[in-house]
Amino acid sequence: MSSEEQRETALQAVEEELAGLLGTASEQLVRTEDLGKALDFSSGQPVFERRLRLFRKLQDAGLSDLPLPLLESIRASVSQARDEFQQILAFSPTGQNPQSERDNLIQQIESQYDGEFNAVGLAIAYGQQTGTNLEQIRRAAGETLDAVKTAREEARSELDEVRRTAESVKRAAAEVGVSQHATQFQQEADEHKSTSQRWLGCVAVAACVTTLLAALNVWWLYGTVAEEGLDVSQALQLSVAKLLLFSALYFALVWLVRMYRSACHNQVVNQHRANALQTFETFVNAATDQQTKEAVLLRATDSIFGHQASGFDEARRESGSANLLEITRDLGRGGASE
Repeated sequence: MSSEEQRETALQAVEEELAGLLGTASEQLVRTEDLGKALDFSSGQPVFERRLRLFRKLQDAGLSDLPLPLLESIRASVSQARDEFQQILAFSPTGQNPQSERDNLIQQIESQYDGEFNAVGLAIAYGQQTGTNLEQIRRAAGETLDAVKTAREEARSELDEVRRTAESVKRAAAEVGVSQHATQFQQEADEHKSTSQRWLGCVAVAACVTTLLAALNVWWLYGTVAEEGLDVSQALQLSVAKLLLFSALYFALVWLVRMYRSACHNQVVNQHRANALQTFETFVNAATDQQTKEAVLLRATDSIFGHQASGFDEARRESGSANLLEITRDLGRGGASE
């Protein structure tokens, strides 16, 4: 193995040792929760932090240009510091004098600092002097890149959530709008139903009154009038009066029947509109192509907003068949164009 390969191998080993050492925080070495305040390593925390800070500066300074002997010396120092920290993490107060063992470990770590500084300080000074803190720059760039990726993923997730929320709100608004209009038409149908029942009652009353007056008139003509006898002028006057009376009664009866029929017609129309709105989503969701959905929408719109016969005009006829024919023709043209 060439000297350059040996140096690269030593450099990689030092970087791995540093990563393992700096993965331990000084707070972990105190171990107050495990050992209690009487036996914890809180008195050595400043020593631990100072030693970790030295190796952290070494990592930030960069190691790529250091010679092989210095790398091996640094590796020995890092490995020794890591072993001593592992002893602290594995410390158990089972001996005869655990306080003395704890103090010896702290003293051992503190005494190693001066020797490590001589070996590590040169590398730190070289890295700071030349300004080639490549490791620090690379690590900072990696952290920045990771932060950007995380922010991008979070933004994408939030954007998807916003889109889903917008679609849900849009769908809910559409459903509420359809349901609201269906309720309005249903209320209108119920009102016309109540009105038609009232007009039916009026028709019944008018028919009864007309029938009763006709019966009384027949009884009066064949009774009192037949006994007394009438001349031509009296009979003519009586006939004209009766004709006007029964014409008015007949007109009233016919008008009431037409009002009843108109109310029934409007009830059916509004009930049809309410049913169209309530079943609109079902037919749209069942459609597999856009043309069918547009046809359903057109028919529903025509049913809801199209002009409907009021029930008073007997000559007016429905034009739905023409619209349906037009839709069918449009669909045929669309299929042929494809």
